[in-house]
Amino acid sequence: MKRYSNGHAVKVYAESLAGSDFISGNLYRVDDIWSLKPCEMPREKVMSFILGFKLQK
Repeated sequence: MKRYSNGHAVKVYAESLAGSDFISGNLYRVDDIWSLKPCEMPREKVMSFILGFKLQK
């Protein structure tokens, strides 16, 4: 994940640990509302990853 535009845009990219799949998309914040723009894949696939993401220590 990488932030741009003073935190108003976020690039999301992740690869499967098995190396066989990935997700990619951009999140944009306009007037405190976030909008997802997936990169050439279904929106549901990217949302599923984002909503299920858990940071491991």
